[in-house]
Amino acid sequence: MSTLSLQYSNARMAAVRAAALNRSPRFTIYSSRGNDWSSREMSGTPPTVPRSKGYGVTATTAESVRSTWKQRKNLTDLKLKLCDWNVVLSISGLILAMIDVEMCAIGLPNQYLMFEAISDCLRILTIFLTILLLLSLIAYHVTDTKIYLVETGSDNWRVGLSSDRVFKIGIELLICAICPIPDTGYVSWSILSNVPAKTHQRITLPLNVLLALPMFLRLYIFGRYVVLHSSHYQDCATRTIASLNHVSVDFRFVVRSQLYEKPLLTLSIASATFWIIISWMLTQCERRMNLTSSEKRVNHLIAENQLSKGHKHAAARVLQCTWRLILRQRESKKELEQNQRSLQFKFAAAQRNLLNAILAFRKIKWKLRNRLEEDDDSFFTAKRAFMETEERLTKVRLRQSQLDEKLRSLFSSVQNLTQLIATTHLSNEKHECWKKIS
Repeated sequence: MSTLSLQYSNARMAAVRAAALNRSPRFTIYSSRGNDWSSREMSGTPPTVPRSKGYGVTATTAESVRSTWKQRKNLTDLKLKLCDWNVVLSISGLILAMIDVEMCAIGLPNQYLMFEAISDCLRILTIFLTILLLLSLIAYHVTDTKIYLVETGSDNWRVGLSSDRVFKIGIELLICAICPIPDTGYVSWSILSNVPAKTHQRITLPLNVLLALPMFLRLYIFGRYVVLHSSHYQDCATRTIASLNHVSVDFRFVVRSQLYEKPLLTLSIASATFWIIISWMLTQCERRMNLTSSEKRVNHLIAENQLSKGHKHAAARVLQCTWRLILRQRESKKELEQNQRSLQFKFAAAQRNLLNAILAFRKIKWKLRNRLEEDDDSFFTAKRAFMETEERLTKVRLRQSQLDEKLRSLFSSVQNLTQLIATTHLSNEKHECWKKIS
């Protein structure tokens, strides 16, 4: 009960201070020295201005309190507008960079000159939005520093800029300054894999993809936007109670409050956003890890050769186990009955080896058949179709050549027959003529 009464009295004191903005105060508000609170005079004489350090800002009249409140309110509204502009500029630049990366991944700039110009325009526009974002961030932090100076009542701007604050501002500017640059080349990137043979390989990664991935770090501005536009931050009562309990209204506090109030909606939005970003980034990484057509052909030939060798070895293994089984069977017929037990054991082992060899042969044969049937590579499909067509054409050409030879032989035989008939007819006519003459 004592704690609740203390919090209630503190909240009541804050309400008394806030009431000075709407009506003329009955007394002068102090916040620096405790002895001035007991020396308030109702006669209207101005009290003494405290000269020692205190926890707040000294207020002598209601007009000074009202002017300070208005100044702080205007700066807070400007801070919210600058935060909105930061979110719009950061997300716009990120979307333009993603569009450029997708265009380059499809290969449109390399195929068409128009898309190359569009890609350069997108990168230039991204750089322009990045410059505006940096200027907006600087204006945001300047406004935040002014709000801090108004709250502390100091005129020296160095009071609001600590080394920690300057370091954080520098990191923010460095993160937001990353963006793709026009006419960028490629970077040789090593492959991280558990296979030792792949670790020595390197791939060419476009520099615009490498610069577009860190742009997702700009999404921290969206977290700031959520905090500044949340009801917990804009509600004066919540902020007063939080300050009295030494609780800072930051992103962690807002997220915890939303998880307590709307757990399903908060978790759904956070999970969907996380997985969308990670899936796009992994897609870009896997897209650059894809093999070229020549590398696919080499790997296909190597795998096919290995399967064919395994197929041959399995067939030889089947023949070897078959001969061993026949040998054990002949030995069992020749040996005496004393060694029949050991020979039966060897015969059973030979049968087991033969069955294992047959199963291995069937598995390799099935793999080889699936490899040939389920190959979706256009090059190998076209090559197989071309070879089949060429075989059919060779057969047709062979048959055509045979038919031509038969036609030629038939034509020659017909020609010989006609000549023979003509010669016989002439000989008959000559013979008849000689008969008539004689």
